[in-house]
Amino acid sequence: IYCQLSGEVPSSISDLTEIEVLRLELNYFSGYVPNSICDLDYVNYEDNLAFDLSYNQLCPPYPDCISDSAVNYMQIENCIEMGDINIDGSINILDVVVLVNFILEGTGTSEGDINGDSVTNILDVVVLIDIILNR
Repeated sequence: IYCQLSGEVPSSISDLTEIEVLRLELNYFSGYVPNSICDLDYVNYEDNLAFDLSYNQLCPPYPDCISDSAVNYMQIENCIEMGDINIDGSINILDVVVLVNFILEGTGTSEGDINGDSVTNILDVVVLIDIILNR
Protein backbone atom coordinates (compact mmCIF):
# COMPACT_ATOMS: atom_id res chain seq x y z
CA ILE A 1 0.00 0.00 0.00
CA TYR A 2 1.29 3.48 -0.94
CA CYS A 3 4.58 2.10 -2.32
CA GLN A 4 4.51 4.10 -5.58
CA LEU A 5 4.81 0.84 -7.54
CA SER A 6 4.06 1.07 -11.25
CA GLY A 7 3.89 -1.03 -14.39
CA GLU A 8 1.83 -4.11 -15.13
CA VAL A 9 1.03 -6.89 -12.71
CA PRO A 10 3.16 -9.77 -14.06
CA SER A 11 1.58 -13.10 -14.92
CA SER A 12 4.27 -14.67 -12.71
CA ILE A 13 2.37 -13.26 -9.70
CA SER A 14 1.10 -16.82 -9.19
CA ASP A 15 4.67 -17.87 -8.34
CA LEU A 16 4.10 -16.29 -4.92
CA THR A 17 2.67 -19.59 -3.72
CA GLU A 18 2.83 -19.03 0.03
CA ILE A 19 1.41 -15.53 0.45
CA GLU A 20 -1.83 -14.99 2.34
CA VAL A 21 -2.17 -11.22 1.82
CA LEU A 22 -1.85 -9.26 -1.41
CA ARG A 23 -2.73 -5.61 -1.02
CA LEU A 24 -1.53 -3.46 -3.90
CA GLU A 25 -3.92 -0.54 -3.55
CA LEU A 26 -2.91 3.10 -3.90
CA ASN A 27 -0.11 2.55 -6.42
CA TYR A 28 0.32 3.18 -10.13
CA PHE A 29 -0.24 -0.29 -11.59
CA SER A 30 -1.66 -0.20 -15.11
CA GLY A 31 -2.71 -2.57 -17.87
CA TYR A 32 -4.75 -5.71 -17.31
CA VAL A 33 -4.72 -8.03 -14.31
CA PRO A 34 -3.50 -11.47 -15.41
CA ASN A 35 -5.77 -14.44 -14.75
CA SER A 36 -2.87 -16.10 -12.95
CA ILE A 37 -3.58 -13.85 -9.97
CA CYS A 38 -6.44 -16.25 -9.20
CA ASP A 39 -3.93 -19.07 -8.58
CA LEU A 40 -2.84 -17.79 -5.17
CA ASP A 41 -4.04 -20.68 -3.00
CA TYR A 42 -3.89 -19.00 0.40
CA VAL A 43 -5.40 -15.61 -0.45
CA ASN A 44 -9.02 -14.92 0.52
CA TYR A 45 -10.16 -12.79 -2.42
CA GLU A 46 -13.39 -11.82 -0.64
CA ASP A 47 -11.57 -10.22 2.32
CA ASN A 48 -10.40 -6.66 1.59
CA LEU A 49 -7.85 -6.95 4.39
CA ALA A 50 -6.31 -9.91 2.54
CA PHE A 51 -6.70 -8.81 -1.10
CA ASP A 52 -7.17 -5.37 -2.63
CA LEU A 53 -6.13 -3.72 -5.90
CA SER A 54 -8.12 -0.48 -5.54
CA TYR A 55 -6.85 2.99 -6.46
CA ASN A 56 -4.68 1.93 -9.41
CA GLN A 57 -4.96 2.26 -13.18
CA LEU A 58 -5.84 -1.38 -13.88
CA CYS A 59 -8.21 -1.96 -16.78
CA PRO A 60 -11.33 -4.12 -16.83
CA PRO A 61 -12.30 -6.84 -17.35
CA TYR A 62 -10.87 -8.26 -14.15
CA PRO A 63 -10.39 -11.98 -13.52
CA ASP A 64 -13.40 -13.79 -12.03
CA CYS A 65 -11.77 -14.33 -8.63
CA ILE A 66 -11.63 -10.57 -7.99
CA SER A 67 -14.65 -9.04 -6.28
CA ASP A 68 -15.92 -5.59 -7.18
CA SER A 69 -14.87 -4.28 -3.77
CA ALA A 70 -11.23 -5.13 -4.54
CA VAL A 71 -11.11 -2.84 -7.58
CA ASN A 72 -12.66 0.38 -6.27
CA TYR A 73 -11.70 3.79 -7.59
CA MET A 74 -9.70 2.61 -10.59
CA GLN A 75 -8.52 5.30 -12.98
CA ILE A 76 -9.56 3.65 -16.25
CA GLU A 77 -9.82 6.67 -18.54
CA ASN A 78 -6.68 5.55 -20.44
CA CYS A 79 -7.88 1.96 -20.84
CA ILE A 80 -8.75 0.48 -24.18
CA GLU A 81 -11.23 -2.36 -24.46
CA MET A 82 -9.60 -5.79 -24.33
CA GLY A 83 -9.26 -6.95 -27.93
CA ASP A 84 -9.30 -3.51 -29.55
CA ILE A 85 -5.79 -4.00 -30.94
CA ASN A 86 -5.91 -1.13 -33.45
CA ILE A 87 -7.56 1.17 -30.87
CA ASP A 88 -10.37 2.30 -33.15
CA GLY A 89 -13.15 1.91 -30.58
CA SER A 90 -14.53 -1.39 -31.87
CA ILE A 91 -13.50 -5.02 -31.83
CA ASN A 92 -13.74 -6.67 -35.24
CA ILE A 93 -11.84 -8.52 -37.97
CA LEU A 94 -9.44 -5.60 -38.39
CA ASP A 95 -8.14 -6.30 -34.90
CA VAL A 96 -7.53 -9.92 -35.90
CA VAL A 97 -5.53 -8.79 -38.94
CA VAL A 98 -3.42 -6.40 -36.86
CA LEU A 99 -2.83 -9.07 -34.21
CA VAL A 100 -1.77 -11.67 -36.79
CA ASN A 101 0.63 -9.13 -38.29
CA PHE A 102 2.10 -8.45 -34.82
CA ILE A 103 2.67 -12.16 -34.40
CA LEU A 104 4.16 -12.71 -37.86
CA GLU A 105 6.48 -9.71 -37.47
CA GLY A 106 7.41 -10.63 -33.91
CA THR A 107 6.33 -7.22 -32.64
CA GLY A 108 3.59 -8.32 -30.23
CA THR A 109 2.54 -5.75 -27.66
CA SER A 110 0.85 -6.07 -24.28
CA GLU A 111 -2.43 -5.04 -25.97
CA GLY A 112 -2.08 -8.15 -28.14
CA ASP A 113 -1.73 -10.45 -25.13
CA ILE A 114 -5.45 -11.04 -24.84
CA ASN A 115 -5.29 -14.23 -22.79
CA GLY A 116 -2.90 -12.66 -20.24
CA ASP A 117 -0.09 -15.22 -20.48
CA SER A 118 2.60 -12.58 -21.23
CA VAL A 119 3.10 -13.97 -24.76
CA THR A 120 1.46 -12.71 -27.94
CA ASN A 121 0.75 -15.76 -30.12
CA ILE A 122 -1.92 -17.74 -31.96
CA LEU A 123 -3.77 -18.43 -28.70
CA ASP A 124 -4.48 -14.71 -28.46
CA VAL A 125 -5.96 -14.81 -31.98
CA VAL A 126 -8.28 -17.65 -30.93
CA VAL A 127 -9.44 -15.69 -27.87
CA LEU A 128 -9.95 -12.54 -29.95
CA ILE A 129 -12.06 -14.42 -32.51
CA ASP A 130 -14.09 -15.88 -29.64
CA ILE A 131 -14.68 -12.34 -28.28
CA ILE A 132 -15.86 -11.17 -31.71
CA LEU A 133 -18.16 -14.16 -32.27
CA ASN A 134 -19.74 -14.03 -28.82
CA ARG A 135 -20.53 -10.30 -28.60
